[in-house]
Amino acid sequence: MNHRGMIMVKLALFALTTTMVASCAHKKKPYEAVPIPQEISPGDTLILLKPLEIADGSNTVYFQRGMVVEKNRVFANAPYCWLEFNRPSQAKQTIRPQNFEVTNVTYDVHAQGKQAHEQVSTTYFTLKAGKTSETDHIACGWPGEMAGPSFLTPEEINAVLDGYFSIEVAN
Repeated sequence: MNHRGMIMVKLALFALTTTMVASCAHKKKPYEAVPIPQEISPGDTLILLKPLEIADGSNTVYFQRGMVVEKNRVFANAPYCWLEFNRPSQAKQTIRPQNFEVTNVTYDVHAQGKQAHEQVSTTYFTLKAGKTSETDHIACGWPGEMAGPSFLTPEEINAVLDGYFSIEVAN
């Protein structure tokens, strides 16, 4: 191959390499889902996405597998949460979508479960809605039969509350 042929080959390789690099630079990044927080901390927000109905005389709503369930219908093999308002309703009450700021998080390895004498690892979140001075609570854990010294992860809590609450991490 003569000198002119070598120059042509080098130019062709240069053009091919430049084209390949340019095409890679324009590829879009794949969709990245919003990550679930590694922990839920004071200052984070639980956002109620749709209305919740509370029966008269009650102050608690139970969640499991992304559904509202009755207390006696909590499955023994799946994590659950219960939202407890400080004031029992005198009549059927609807809680409208709103933000609940997490003001405190505590962990209790010996909390009582849904049945008497059950011990579960429970995470308690103290919540404050709006500018009121009243606080509410949400607690999440395993039913007593599944209980061990392991607390639910934020991913598990997110799955329990899916469709009713979303978790927004403070900046």
